[in-house]
Amino acid sequence: MKKYLSIISLLTVLMSSQLYAEKQQTPIALPKELKQKLDKYSKRLGEKLIIGLKTIDEKGKVPLKTLLRTMMSRGFAKVGSGPVPQYAIDGDYAEKYYENRAKEDKFVASRFKADAEGMFGQQELVNLFKNAILEFGIGRNASLDTNKDFKLTLKEFATGIPIRKGETTDAEGYTEKQKKIFQSQDLDKDGFISSLEWLGPELMHSIDEHAEELLIVMYAGKMDKNSDGKISKSELMVFLPEHSKKLPESFPMSEFIHNIRLLDHEIIHELAAAIAKS
Repeated sequence: MKKYLSIISLLTVLMSSQLYAEKQQTPIALPKELKQKLDKYSKRLGEKLIIGLKTIDEKGKVPLKTLLRTMMSRGFAKVGSGPVPQYAIDGDYAEKYYENRAKEDKFVASRFKADAEGMFGQQELVNLFKNAILEFGIGRNASLDTNKDFKLTLKEFATGIPIRKGETTDAEGYTEKQKKIFQSQDLDKDGFISSLEWLGPELMHSIDEHAEELLIVMYAGKMDKNSDGKISKSELMVFLPEHSKKLPESFPMSEFIHNIRLLDHEIIHELAAAIAKS
């Protein structure tokens, strides 16, 4: 459940921040330490995912249309069918699970931007993650920071989490949810969500999960050793030898991402790590 909740939480932030993105006309002048943290993190993700791009083209520079078509041929951004992961059932996301995941994929795909020649490579990967975090993650907090001091008070932060019908508030006018999320992001417990905490572990964890799925989807063709258009259990076991009992049987490449998402996130993480080392 934790895996799916984190992805859904991130998507909720992305979608709810569209108004900010449309209003923002100039780049945010980030504090030096936050900019350095963002640059380092985005570069690391770009270096990780280039392995996937090179399986589509050995130069690691792919026409964006080719990249998206390849990913879609592996089930990305397509509505699938079949069993629903246990974490989705536990989290009450079973209804329209496949439709919602397809919508999420399409939203992520819409953030891919090619260079002037229509190509997509390592720098475009770096830009993908950096711009997504700037536009929606850090940008969302910047839009709540009314006095522009790069420190969010509970009062400022709570304006980004509307009070829903049926929720109760305390004497100060805050809901339990508002205070709980604020406290989880105030890592040093100083009463503020400071600029470095804007790129905190919760956001990075969600981004990492998306990056791992993108890497696995890009790399899928390399797993099909006999080029039969299917991924067999034995082909997956090359990367996950200790999880044979949890791996699905043979399935067509067109259903690749749906079958991968049925795995526990710990296994997906291991798969991404094994690919990165290959």
